[in-house]
Amino acid sequence: MPERPDVERLRRLTRFIPKFRTYSETEKEFGEVSMDGGLHAQYPYLLHSFLEQLEEDEWLEGPYSGEEGQRYAKNPLLIEEADIETLRRLLVYCSRGERFCTGFWKRVVETGFLLGILRRLRDIQHSLEDGSETK
Repeated sequence: MPERPDVERLRRLTRFIPKFRTYSETEKEFGEVSMDGGLHAQYPYLLHSFLEQLEEDEWLEGPYSGEEGQRYAKNPLLIEEADIETLRRLLVYCSRGERFCTGFWKRVVETGFLLGILRRLRDIQHSLEDGSETK
């Protein structure tokens, strides 16, 4: 990921906030997990679009820590103070989580964890637009 995120890269991600809010702040389910022929998850096309954007803008490059991701997931208030590099690692944590736990995306979307990350990115985006210092 480039050292300093530009506002356009942030905008391309934060435009997903209203779409994910639909699943985080309502009873609407984000896909489904089934046992037909093994554990399998199906998600809305929204996830495919979001992952494509993450890949295109190089958000998923670099290391991450599963322990760090779990710590933030258990205490989502930590996200409110996270810097851009921490948020990048959390996005990697989310993207890799499905490999280890079928239904992981469903959980991070429906609990609002992903929405919290995107909202913090939006805060940073607004700070950059205003010329303010960010963490």
